[in-house]
Amino acid sequence: MKLLLDTHTFIWWVSEPERLPKKVLRACESEKNELFLSVASVWEMQI
Repeated sequence: MKLLLDTHTFIWWVSEPERLPKKVLRACESEKNELFLSVASVWEMQI
């Protein structure tokens, strides 16, 4: 499955994975899924 992560989900997944619901964390960690991050998220993190 292809997953487009929003900015908060990406930040929490990388820095504080315990903040994510278990279902979301499993989806992010599954090798069956492709994770994508929007260019807008990169811009948002720079602000």
